[in-house]
Amino acid sequence: MTDYQKYFERLYVDYLHKVEFYAYNYLQDMDMAKSVAQESFLTMWERKEEMDWEHDTVKYLFVITKNSCINILRKKVAQSRYSKYSKERDMIFNMEALEKESSTSLYGNEVRMLIKKAMDKMSKKVRETYIMSKQNGFKNREIAEKLDISLSTVECRLTSAYRVLRTILKDYLPFLLWFMLSFVY
Repeated sequence: MTDYQKYFERLYVDYLHKVEFYAYNYLQDMDMAKSVAQESFLTMWERKEEMDWEHDTVKYLFVITKNSCINILRKKVAQSRYSKYSKERDMIFNMEALEKESSTSLYGNEVRMLIKKAMDKMSKKVRETYIMSKQNGFKNREIAEKLDISLSTVECRLTSAYRVLRTILKDYLPFLLWFMLSFVY
């Protein structure tokens, strides 16, 4: 075992937990502190031939750790600023969209046109069953009685209607969900 290895091993055993604790004091994240400590020892080992192992190795180890912590904290600050900016931008966009009711009514008009288009693609019997269910508010059993058909036929026709609607409205489903939830809450 070389002198580097002996001294490094002794340094690692004596100072690993101290370096982790030092990093933790600044980062407030133990996993990250452990990672920084490991990286600090690795950096020292990679620079072993440049170092004076007799003097200031402990001090150098803590300088490496400090610089790693500074870099991590700078990244966190930048991410926080970006996240804050992004959230503010989204809030402003949402507020403007809500203030412009015409955008909501524009989507509503488009959706109504697409529903009409979907209903035009349905067969007469499917369309009639769908209108009785959704526009007139009849329950499936009532529709079956009025049209003199089985309950399973009603369910089959409604499934067919939903399939046509889903195909035509697939790009508008997020808006429809938001629209429906806005009336619930």
